[in-house]
Amino acid sequence: MEQLLAQQVLPYVDKHYWLPLYSMGAFATQREEQLGYRPTAGNQGRIGALREPLPCWSAFTEGHATAEGKLSACCFDAKATWTMGDLNNVSFMEAWNSASFVKLRSAHLNRDVRGTVCESCVAYG
Repeated sequence: MEQLLAQQVLPYVDKHYWLPLYSMGAFATQREEQLGYRPTAGNQGRIGALREPLPCWSAFTEGHATAEGKLSACCFDAKATWTMGDLNNVSFMEAWNSASFVKLRSAHLNRDVRGTVCESCVAYG
């Protein structure tokens, strides 16, 4: 990987950092089972600056729009499973501050995501 980075990435970027091996959610589970590994739990950030998985920083700091125009609660949401709002019908700010997203963030702050869309995250399964 380092040779690939040195030749094809580093000459063209200002900053590079390593991430732990994450599950990419909906599409990766079968492949993970085939390969026999369990990825890093939760969305803990980058190597050298890891965070606790709860509260998930991503739910508070980043918007994740799907190709279909849904605002998802998670960057690993490949199937728009964790939709917090439909950006085709509401503004980003309406979806970002929706009752469902506020409730989800509250669960994260309480470090108890049982009963939420985040309950099935690899960190808590």
